[in-house]
Amino acid sequence: MKYTQAAMLNSFETRYSTIKRDSALLAGYKLDRQAIAALDQAWDELKSLGALSTVKKIEQRGVRSKLEDVIYTLHPTQEFVAEQKAANRRQNNAKGDISSAMQMQNGVELPNKKYPVRATRRGK
Repeated sequence: MKYTQAAMLNSFETRYSTIKRDSALLAGYKLDRQAIAALDQAWDELKSLGALSTVKKIEQRGVRSKLEDVIYTLHPTQEFVAEQKAANRRQNNAKGDISSAMQMQNGVELPNKKYPVRATRRGK
């Protein structure tokens, strides 16, 4: 699960069924409610570590109140948002460094970023 677009106003929504499908960590539970309880504990641990500020849980129930799925809405803390922005910035800088190095290796001249060339209008 990736949460790279973290922002205070950006919540992240995920479902129990998606986590169960994509992760083998919940496969060891016989009952879904046991796996959901374990997932709730994991969210609480992330809250105690300072990554999440709030977790909203909406249960979807079917016939005879059978629990079919759970929708989790996660809200990050300011510290987590700052860490994600810094990580994204480092990743983008690294990508730029790699592409610059590859262009230099291939003999492609890089434009001077300090003084960009501007288009001028002719006829004046």
